Amino acid sequence: MRIIKIVMKIIPASLRTDLDEILKDISNLNKVCDLVSIDLCDGIFVPSQTWLPNEKDLNEKQKDKKIFSEMIKNQNLEFDLMVIDLPKYLNLVLEFGASRVVIHSNDAKVISACIDLIRKRREEHQDNFTEKNIVNFNFINFKLGLCSDQENILQEFASQVDYIQIMGIEKLGFQQQPFSENTLQKIQNIRKFYDGIIQIDGGMNLINIRKCLAAGANNFVVGSAIFGHDNPAENYKKIVQEI
Repeated sequence: MRIIKIVMKIIPASLRTDLDEILKDISNLNKVCDLVSIDLCDGIFVPSQTWLPNEKDLNEKQKDKKIFSEMIKNQNLEFDLMVIDLPKYLNLVLEFGASRVVIHSNDAKVISACIDLIRKRREEHQDNFTEKNIVNFNFINFKLGLCSDQENILQEFASQVDYIQIMGIEKLGFQQQPFSENTLQKIQNIRKFYDGIIQIDGGMNLINIRKCLAAGANNFVVGSAIFGHDNPAENYKKIVQEI
């Protein structure tokens, strides 16, 4: 299969238990990169638990939505959903103006439901579009990513999503985990049937990014190598410059 040459992208990842910490991470990078990924973990799908959107607050006070509406004026946001109730949190982050969402699942019915949800939201977006609504406006270029450890699931839905994500670590929901070398074989296996964007999340530093890039991946989600040290903006720029 022909491989489409796609420009490599480094995506900083924020995994926090507190919303203020997430907002600080985003703010630290809004002048040096155009996309930040936010990990959402419910403590059920994965052992760790992060900050999660509050459905009651969204419906009644609109507080979180207003916060993110301001953030996305200067920064595109990807939400990485490591949660059991995917439709619930997919709906919530779309309300926040997500530019991209990664869903984690091995369940074909759940994945289909999420794809249908996006399709319906696109139709609503087209009917109610206004350039003054920044959340609606962000949906023009919305991308849906799929992460599954079942290759047959990836093959089944490859044509219905915008990119495939592979985890570069074994223990999901935690940063500073060792890189899993079998990630390289996974990339090569997926390239046999998929010529779109392959994104790697977990264990990403300069050395491992170079390995995954050589194996055929395009995008690299970087957490602790950027946010685990002082000056995240400089850490990000260094990685981009040295790849």
